[in-house]
Amino acid sequence: MKAFTFRLSALLKLKESKKDQALKRLASAIENVAVMQKKLEESNQKYNQIIGLIENHQKTNFNVSQIKTLQDSLQLEKSNLDKIQLKLNQHRDIEKSRRKLFLSKDSEFKALLRLKEKQEEQHFLKENKKEQNELEDIIAARFLFHSNPSNL
Repeated sequence: MKAFTFRLSALLKLKESKKDQALKRLASAIENVAVMQKKLEESNQKYNQIIGLIENHQKTNFNVSQIKTLQDSLQLEKSNLDKIQLKLNQHRDIEKSRRKLFLSKDSEFKALLRLKEKQEEQHFLKENKKEQNELEDIIAARFLFHSNPSNL
């Protein structure tokens, strides 16, 4: 029986490496989204702390200069919060595009892998059929050899 060789094995390896690269990029994008979500939570906590401080100052000592400073801090934190939200949305879009890219690379690799498996199965069926035909020929030749009365 001849050994099976897949003629597109170099292409299969290339597709696999492209899939792995796309997976690494996707993992990086997911990590970036997680980092940005954490930054957003921290910024949101700071914003809420400043609001709490403003409320406390309004209840007790209503010092205008302190309130003005806290309002400026609140404005600054609000703009920071908006910037982080924008970056988070950008990172989510990047993650979505990299996920789509990975899925396409993965499907290309799997399609080629299925082709290899199908060709391998066809090869083995063909080789098995050849062996069966050879055995049938040997059996038929022996039968003819033994059934011929001049050979006895």
